Amino acid sequence: MLNMGRILIANNDDETLLLPIIDLLRLEGYECNYVPDTKTVIEILKCIKFDLLIADIDSVGSNAMGIIKELPDNAKEMSIILVADVPLSETQIQSLRTPVTA
Repeated sequence: MLNMGRILIANNDDETLLLPIIDLLRLEGYECNYVPDTKTVIEILKCIKFDLLIADIDSVGSNAMGIIKELPDNAKEMSIILVADVPLSETQIQSLRTPVTA
């Protein structure tokens, strides 16, 4: 199967909701990894290059925007999608100052 790219999903919500999404992405040819917290995101990004980071900023913790600020050099070109159940104005303003894709 053709590898479409690497996706890292950061979310500490119930994994049962994420597993079908991860399975679907894998069936479509994406390499998909899941991590439950911001500390793990930064550590993995230091070692492995990803094409896309999808982070649920509500569930990953209050340091979710810190992920963007602490990106290692090998992750600077990675696309980033931030997901929020209820976007806060402060978070929206902060994300405008970062290289977030969506």
